[in-house]
Amino acid sequence: MNPRRVALTVAAAYLAPSLIYIYISSTIVADVAVDAEQAATIEILKGLAFVTFSALLIGGITWKILRRLDNQRRRARRMREELLEARAHHGANLLAASLAHDINNELTVLRSNNNVLLRRDNVDDWIQELSEDQAVAIDSLLDLLERLDNSVLQQDLTATCDLDLADLTKSTIDSLRSHSLLENCALRIDIDVDSSRIHGAPALLRQALVNLVFNAAQATDAQGTIEVDLCSPDDSLLLQVHDDGPGVPPDERHRIFDAFVTGRKQGSGLGLFSVRACAEAHGGNITVDDSSLGGALFSLELPADSNDSVRLNSALASST
Repeated sequence: MNPRRVALTVAAAYLAPSLIYIYISSTIVADVAVDAEQAATIEILKGLAFVTFSALLIGGITWKILRRLDNQRRRARRMREELLEARAHHGANLLAASLAHDINNELTVLRSNNNVLLRRDNVDDWIQELSEDQAVAIDSLLDLLERLDNSVLQQDLTATCDLDLADLTKSTIDSLRSHSLLENCALRIDIDVDSSRIHGAPALLRQALVNLVFNAAQATDAQGTIEVDLCSPDDSLLLQVHDDGPGVPPDERHRIFDAFVTGRKQGSGLGLFSVRACAEAHGGNITVDDSSLGGALFSLELPADSNDSVRLNSALASST
């Protein structure tokens, strides 16, 4: 729909009957009025009636348009919140999958070694008993792992608290190093802050960082260099993710954070959108630029002041 065409159509639809009304009513007044004074009185009454009708008509149309815009804004807000919540769950799944991968590898080694002991004939009875107990313990650990996976998905991902962004960044990167998408990437981290205490939603901030790192890995075909930096310029905290991929063309940067916009065939177009939503919920912003590594630089800026917890809790409340 062309806004200019719509505006011209509405203007013409109002102008045409108005001109016809003025012409016909003036003609009737000229025929009916017996003198100039009566004609002037009729013209005044006619003008008042026309102005009143026009005001009511314009007011009604404006009310209807504003009501429709407000409904669209509410629907867009609900959709945005639903997308943010869904993406937060997806981020938790990725972290849980990474941890589960590591734990399963360790348990597989333990089970293999234990089975070797159980198959030997010349093992002392006490070793045999210990091996059997270990087999039971391994099975219990696998059961606990499954329960842990389920509990991660059920936690309140929008809960807020005072947190240390440096610690969150370190723990998140450490948990991602063994992920299959990052196995062949050079993942570096550089933290240069005196204090990184903020009030925020740790699950959502962790998910935003996961999305940015995975986005960098995918941009480098899972075999490039990724650098995560945390610094503190002015009164803010700046979390940056560099990569040495092809970068983001300047003409695409204004829309890359929109929902359903993706440059990958299998991409959902929600990863960077949820990062922007997370940043805005925390009173910050996300930008993309050229990296010193030759690829893209995503910068997530958050206010260092942790006293705005009321606004943050309000921004995230509807996602719970």
